[in-house]
Amino acid sequence: MTILKSLVVTVLAVVVFGSPTAAQSPVGALAIDERQGDQWGWAVDHETASAAQGMALQECGPGCSVVLTFGRCAAYAADQDADSTAVGWAESYDSATGARQAALAECRSRGSGAGCIVRVWGCNGPVVEEDLDLNRAARRQIQLGLRSAGFDPGGADGLFGPRTRAAIRTWQSSRGTRSTGYLDGPQVEALRGRGARQSPGGGGAARAPPPPPPPKKKKKTR
Repeated sequence: MTILKSLVVTVLAVVVFGSPTAAQSPVGALAIDERQGDQWGWAVDHETASAAQGMALQECGPGCSVVLTFGRCAAYAADQDADSTAVGWAESYDSATGARQAALAECRSRGSGAGCIVRVWGCNGPVVEEDLDLNRAARRQIQLGLRSAGFDPGGADGLFGPRTRAAIRTWQSSRGTRSTGYLDGPQVEALRGRGARQSPGGGGAARAPPPPPPPKKKKKTR
């Protein structure tokens, strides 16, 4: 009975709180100062909300507070006209473009709107990678590129599981970039370039065929 109770408690804990080993999605945050626009702080691709908020506050400076914590894309707009305190911020599930448009609309709704501009915008890692629309063949090339660089993705099947994500994080760290486990455009190009050289027939540019042999000279007859 005791074992059964323990099992039930464990199952309920996983259902309610999630698996303790489940990977968390990157988090971002925006902080602005009390004057609403003079200073701001921006953070993306952090493991926890508190880490993202702390980085945004540190970047913004004294007198700032966090106004937005987001999981995908976000943007911040402010009115540049003198004496205006109109600002706007927004999160978008779909894209950075949607976030920028929503932030501008919010800023313009709070003032004249003539001087509203987007000051900062961006997405957390998974959204950037999703926007690249990588097919399975491209993902396989990336895995081959990781393996070629000395980072084992666990296989080259075109599916990004935990081992591939771990290999990406380690590879990113070795390059001195943020270790998120998700790729941006330049990183995809770098890894696909390495992977293409490992694929069958991917040994670089095709060599030009050899020139045809010169025509044989006809013997002169006397």
